[in-house]
Amino acid sequence: MLREIRPMLAARLVVMVVRTICKESSNYSKFDVNLLRKIHDSNKILVMAGAGLSTPSGIPDFRSPESGLYNNLQRYKLPYPEAIFDLNFYANNPGPFLDLARSIYPGAGNIKPNIGHYFVRLLEVKGKLLRMYTQNIDGLERCN
Repeated sequence: MLREIRPMLAARLVVMVVRTICKESSNYSKFDVNLLRKIHDSNKILVMAGAGLSTPSGIPDFRSPESGLYNNLQRYKLPYPEAIFDLNFYANNPGPFLDLARSIYPGAGNIKPNIGHYFVRLLEVKGKLLRMYTQNIDGLERCN
């Protein structure tokens, strides 16, 4: 699917990503053109991503009030929030981790790649992605 994206469609995808990222800015049309030119002319693009890439897909980050993972761990009655990722705790009580993993695993429920993931994948398909550094474990940027 991504291999068949025409250049103009790819350019629109980039602009959509930029506008999503820069939605607070009122002057992104010049930024759009400059970014498109840089992406077009580059073959070694480095992407660094954190939880913000996947939160629009429904994967919680750790610290946001209301929706953050740490704020929603009370239901597991853990001795401390990080226990859900502690190997010793898991050895004695794997249930909380397995339940959490099922709830945020890509393909579970409504968790699907978003425009940012497709953009990273497009860079890879077009041979422009040098490397991606991420803390995310969801793998959504490897979408097809």
